[in-house]
Amino acid sequence: MIPNDEKDYVLICGCNNGIDWSVKHENGMVEFTTEKGNKTKIPIDFYINQVIDFTDQVEQFYGNPSEKEVPKDDFDQNGFRQFRTEWNNLKSEWKKTAHNNV
Repeated sequence: MIPNDEKDYVLICGCNNGIDWSVKHENGMVEFTTEKGNKTKIPIDFYINQVIDFTDQVEQFYGNPSEKEVPKDDFDQNGFRQFRTEWNNLKSEWKKTAHNNV
């Protein structure tokens, strides 16, 4: 995790496995397009709820972040701290969006 100077997000890199796709939100739908051009759409409210449920599962799997051993290195500490801040901020925004879409 690479923290930025503004302390509001981190860059996470290094995973070159999997499927890359673009995500487009439009007219109450979410469209996914793969690099090969395959597309599918789902309703935005379903998508939002799936994202929130998944983040809850990730948090449950990894446990309480305040109980984690964070490396002593300032760079890694900042990266972890910024990651958690960004995670919590985005999750809060998504929950507000989910509430407004129900």
